[in-house]
Amino acid sequence: MSDLASRVFARLDARLNHIGPEPVALALSGGGDSMALLDLAAEWARARGRGLLALTVDHNLNPDSAAWTRFAAEAARAAGADWRGLVWAQARGGAGLPARRGRRATPCWPRRRGMRGRASS
Repeated sequence: MSDLASRVFARLDARLNHIGPEPVALALSGGGDSMALLDLAAEWARARGRGLLALTVDHNLNPDSAAWTRFAAEAARAAGADWRGLVWAQARGGAGLPARRGRRATPCWPRRRGMRGRASS
């Protein structure tokens, strides 16, 4: 395991319950940061015997948002994670601030389904 992976595993162990049976939720935009976190989180979850659920918010603010959502779904499944797409229908304006608001509105979604941890980049 690389030094980076060791440091990330230590942080995830400190921040997330690595013993419970619930899957860990991961916010996955499809960008570089979230893709790197997906690979590391998937490796961490496998090593801890935990499930990983990747969540992508399709904010419909960009003409390519559906393609990004499909890309994120394929990447999550290739990494061995379950995946769910969430549609944020109230999005308005440009992609930056409204997209962040949509992602920040999703933390209650995993909690309502019994998940205790969430990771995002």
